[in-house]
Amino acid sequence: LTYPDDALKPLIAAELAAYFWDAHGIAAVADAGDLEEVRRRVNGVSDASSFFSASRSALSSRLAVIGQSLG
Repeated sequence: LTYPDDALKPLIAAELAAYFWDAHGIAAVADAGDLEEVRRRVNGVSDASSFFSASRSALSSRLAVIGQSLG
């Protein structure tokens, strides 16, 4: 996209979503009813709770370091 904000336009957003689904083979997985695999392909993780837990832990550690440096 030359203008990324164009992705906010409904037609372009739909085209981008269709491209993403096609490029990642999501339609066949969805048709097979494997919602966990659809979630993994869309979000990049299958277990969102452990992903968010690890992200929260990493953020907390980073904020602690920042807080110490501000003294």
